[in-house]
Amino acid sequence: DKVGWFDERLVRNQDDEFNYRVLRAGYRIWLVTDIRCSYHVRASFEKLFRQYRQYGFWKVYVNRLHGTITTWRQVVPALFVLFVLAGGMLCSFYPVLRSAYLGLLVMYVVLVFLAGVRAAPSWLDRFRIAWAIFILHAAYGLGYLEGVVRFILLRQEPRSSAARSTR
Repeated sequence: DKVGWFDERLVRNQDDEFNYRVLRAGYRIWLVTDIRCSYHVRASFEKLFRQYRQYGFWKVYVNRLHGTITTWRQVVPALFVLFVLAGGMLCSFYPVLRSAYLGLLVMYVVLVFLAGVRAAPSWLDRFRIAWAIFILHAAYGLGYLEGVVRFILLRQEPRSSAARSTR
């Protein structure tokens, strides 16, 4: 009652935005470990990409509503995407950067694959998990950058068509 309800203008990130208001008001969020739920993952990598692009996109609108970045970790995937794109272009103009750029990309791929190794027993599942992690980072980052352009730079409001839930 003191912090308000879910913001119905949001297509995504309603719970995240609500949690931000709860914490900002000085309250705590308690996780009850006795609660059990079932979660059904997206049926394809394409649907996972769409889901996380939307998460990143709508996070920027939440930031605009509150006039601040609600958590700094949300910026990391966008920085990753900028690094991949800008780094690739810079390396074509400055070949001296190529080794460092490729070294960082290889380190990312190794770390993502190691996360898959820790999470799955079969090699195929390890590659699938690594691919899913990459999709999470890339899609969220691309969505976040799109949100920055639309909601911050162009000062657009969400389109009415965005109100449809997309699965």
